[in-house]
Amino acid sequence: MRKLMLTILFILLIFTLIIAGGCSILKSKQENTEKNIMNQQKDDIQTFLNYNYNDVEKITLIDIEKTPMGYFIHGYANEDKELNFSASLTNDTFDGNISFSPKWIDKGKYDKDKTLDEIKKEQATE
Repeated sequence: MRKLMLTILFILLIFTLIIAGGCSILKSKQENTEKNIMNQQKDDIQTFLNYNYNDVEKITLIDIEKTPMGYFIHGYANEDKELNFSASLTNDTFDGNISFSPKWIDKGKYDKDKTLDEIKKEQATE
């Protein structure tokens, strides 16, 4: 009877370790996917901000958030955390949907932001 109990405990321990390892691998894979998405979209976000707003020298992306509506990339500009923004991704791609902190109000170059597609078309013809 004692031998049977030890065998059952050993099997449960192995099963628990396998599940914990699998969860750890899945979490790591998700984090890598999110970092890749952030890195892939950084240039488009930088292009959008440089084209539509004054005095944007550098952006820093701090995290990515997955919601039922898609991903949101959070960051700030020019090493100023008060110049923060949240860029919305549609199908893992930045398309110009972005929200800003109030400090961005005076930085806009245009009455209405140009879309990323418009910016890329203009840059291609230059």
